[in-house]
Amino acid sequence: LTLSQIDDALMLQFDSLIHLNLQNNSITEIKISVGDSRFTPILQRYADTTTRKEGGLHLNGNPIKRFRIMAETRKKMVDEWIEIYLSLSNSVVALEFAGCGISNNQLHTIGAVRGTRMHLKELDLSGGKITDMNILSTFIHLEALSLSTSPITDFSGLKYLLKLKR
Repeated sequence: LTLSQIDDALMLQFDSLIHLNLQNNSITEIKISVGDSRFTPILQRYADTTTRKEGGLHLNGNPIKRFRIMAETRKKMVDEWIEIYLSLSNSVVALEFAGCGISNNQLHTIGAVRGTRMHLKELDLSGGKITDMNILSTFIHLEALSLSTSPITDFSGLKYLLKLKR
């Protein structure tokens, strides 16, 4: 099973689905943009119906290299996508939450859980609410960073990003 085999028409048939297990497949990229009708409704229904982590979308065991969530502005949904990202192995080298309004706390959660074990080379948080670059101190493998339109007030955290090229 690959992600390209899952299309909107198939997923729309499951209008009450709150748990989708896609573990241990060959999915290499997750790319979700606002209005995506494949997975976001599953996360929304799951987040609205339970407080326990028994449902939702399970992707661990996949060799995911790129994890891209774009223009999702609902904090609850962004938090769910962050939880899914954190459930994955360290295989992800490109992480994007562009236009999602990522906050200092959300970025700190990612950095605190993953720490320096993270192998992220690309991080795109453009359109976020990041003000403090010190949060990036654990993102030591970064080569590319995008924080456009973020209200950054402290750039001193850049000193930790020794591999940063752009």
